[in-house]
Amino acid sequence: MHTELRIIGEPAELIAALAALDRTIPGHTAFGVLLYHTNERNTMGEITVKDDETTLHASITLLDAEGHPTSADSPPSWASSDDTVVTAHAADDGLSATFDVGAPGSAVVTVTAIETHDGTGDPTSIEFTGLVNVVAGDAVTGSVEFAVD
Repeated sequence: MHTELRIIGEPAELIAALAALDRTIPGHTAFGVLLYHTNERNTMGEITVKDDETTLHASITLLDAEGHPTSADSPPSWASSDDTVVTAHAADDGLSATFDVGAPGSAVVTVTAIETHDGTGDPTSIEFTGLVNVVAGDAVTGSVEFAVD
């Protein structure tokens, strides 16, 4: 059994919905959503950036059943489905990451935190997912091709 959490709305709605993650059945996977940040904007779950973006980073927040910030039993791990599109570099605490933006394309970023319920019961895997779409940057040069018919 998987519990999937899809959130569209204000950050307060996000916090309330993420509080439900702590109430999942131990041993099953819960899902959350990533918050992406650049110097120009913040967005939830999905972001499109140009291939020359240098400020992309993302963060997660872990909440208990009452909506209070908490931590996982070990630092969350970050992974990209395609490192040629975007490569994640997690902070030491695993709650945020910076990214190297690469070639145009799309990559799913997955963050996995494990909650062991203080060593009682089955561990719960909490997965946060987000999509990064990389598009070509602004034109800065070009070429002329000649042909003889």
